[in-house]
Amino acid sequence: MSLKSRITRCRRYARPVLLFIYFSLLGFALFNYQSHCVYIKPDAFLQMSQIGHSNHGKCKIDLDSLGEVKVDIFTQPTPEEIKERNPEVKQGGVWSPADCTAWQKVAIIIPYRDRYRFLMILLNRLHPMLQRQQLSYRIFVIEQAGDKKFNRGKLMNVGYLEASEDGQCHVYNYAGGVIAMNRENYNRINGYSNSYWGWGNEDDDFSARILESGLLLTRPPEYIGRYKMVRHTKQTRSDDGYEMFLGWRSRWMTDGLNDPVGMNYTRVSLQELPLYHI
Repeated sequence: MSLKSRITRCRRYARPVLLFIYFSLLGFALFNYQSHCVYIKPDAFLQMSQIGHSNHGKCKIDLDSLGEVKVDIFTQPTPEEIKERNPEVKQGGVWSPADCTAWQKVAIIIPYRDRYRFLMILLNRLHPMLQRQQLSYRIFVIEQAGDKKFNRGKLMNVGYLEASEDGQCHVYNYAGGVIAMNRENYNRINGYSNSYWGWGNEDDDFSARILESGLLLTRPPEYIGRYKMVRHTKQTRSDDGYEMFLGWRSRWMTDGLNDPVGMNYTRVSLQELPLYHI
């Protein structure tokens, strides 16, 4: 039998074997798939009997005011325009209800560099939304100096440390979504990894830490909460981000909040601006 005949015969048998293996693996994955993220209504809807009316000085939240709002993601407002629409916001981006006690104190953490237009669009949306929810809040903008690749995970950790006394719940806001987590759970997962320089994979690493720690990811139904991303130019992707993520399990207990080398940073400046703390 010629070499060409043997190769043809080998291909004839190899193709169905490979297809069988592929569909077997696919079926196994589908059969064993279990979602680690569940859809659940926010606590406010689960405790309407308490939040719908004043309770021992706690704020009464008008749930009808929390409905859908048209969002302008194209027009960049000026800081003066945002301040004029939100006159009760204090220096440093601080606001609390004047005549009642907020149900929760929240720190909003925004990692930032070179996207001033998007920051103004976000602040124009955030301030009135948080006030309608009757939250006591403060907005922290954590800006990365220098010309190294953007490290979103480390900025989140720095923001956590800077805002550690300013909220029962920390809300981490960035280009791709929003995560809310209390201090206890953020410490439990050792925060974000400090190792991802450039775009990508730090959020996958963070999600893996959450699941490994036995925590459950939850998200509200779409009719309650949605996220609209402003069109933006993607940053340079991390050269070794994917390979680094494959080894997350061996690093997550030492790469994060408790890493003295990775968490080393210099506070270049500190300003209390009219709409935010930076």
